[in-house]
Amino acid sequence: MKKTTIIFSVLLVALVYIKLSAEEADKEISGLSTATEIKLPEINVNDDFSGNIFFEFTKDFTEDDSSRTSSGSGKRKTFKIRKANVSYSPAFSDIFSARITAVIDEKKEESFLINEAYLQSLINFSFIGIKTKAGLIDTPNNTIIDEMSDYRWISDNYLLMADELINGFVIDHESDYGISMSLQVTKYFAITGAYTNGEGYTNNNEEYYDGKAVYGLMSITPIPHLYLNGYYRKEDVYVDEDTWYRGAGIAWSNDTLKAGLNYFYLSVKPGSEATQYTVYDCWVNINMQKIIGYPVLIAGRYASGNNKDEYYKAYIFEFGLGYQFIKNIKIMAYNKLRMLKNEESPSNYDQLLLKMSLSF
Repeated sequence: MKKTTIIFSVLLVALVYIKLSAEEADKEISGLSTATEIKLPEINVNDDFSGNIFFEFTKDFTEDDSSRTSSGSGKRKTFKIRKANVSYSPAFSDIFSARITAVIDEKKEESFLINEAYLQSLINFSFIGIKTKAGLIDTPNNTIIDEMSDYRWISDNYLLMADELINGFVIDHESDYGISMSLQVTKYFAITGAYTNGEGYTNNNEEYYDGKAVYGLMSITPIPHLYLNGYYRKEDVYVDEDTWYRGAGIAWSNDTLKAGLNYFYLSVKPGSEATQYTVYDCWVNINMQKIIGYPVLIAGRYASGNNKDEYYKAYIFEFGLGYQFIKNIKIMAYNKLRMLKNEESPSNYDQLLLKMSLSF
């Protein structure tokens, strides 16, 4: 795992270095003058290639627990690559394109995975656009949440991390094998549906049950930057087992302020009886560049999970302060606190994290 992570990271950094060197050479040849408006420089390796490295240092202030580390300290300090990916997105024509993404994710058992590999078509009429994807596709609900919040380099959203709020149950995946179709009507309304295996991309084409997952997403933009969303997902596992959620959200997203609130009502039925939960996910992500002239970053997130049938509540509070050196490099000092009530052995934690994002 460590060897693969190091090799993958070196390749990503090498691509960035090559592009920077080429840009410096072009600058010397052209002799362009400096623009009067101060703008953050940007790294672009190639229009077809893109990638990210999310690196972090964690200091854990959780009370001592011998089960947390081999030394029995519980108060650990760790460097790690939380996630790294590189994508290739060629366009074959005005209609057809493709995308393949390789990823390293510290939460997955496998050291190196493909989490996107699909063919896409996009057909535009006068005021309607139809987009279809087939293969290993991104799931629509998670994609729109991450696009609105620009929070992915800091942490995943709480559809993907719902297990931290609802007693360990996983209710969605970042990507999965299947098909999707989106209908965009002008710039004010979009609806997306998807039909997937349900197990997620980490299962490498292996299905452990016959049931499938169905997604629904409706997004309304009544004015620029304001999003009103409706979410749905239902997965049939076996005859008497299924998982579903439905939810709604509101968000504001522009270059300066990204803030939103999502509410989900979900049901987990591992057998004859279902258990219902409510999940709230609220975030704010501010870039102060246009306000004070410096790209100071302020971020915060609140999430909660509540068992509707039993007294079970989980709360997560997050806050961070950072800086954007160039458009592609950001750092942030971040605190994450989790509190779990009514548990004999609550899995509470208090962490201070130093996060860095490199994108190209």
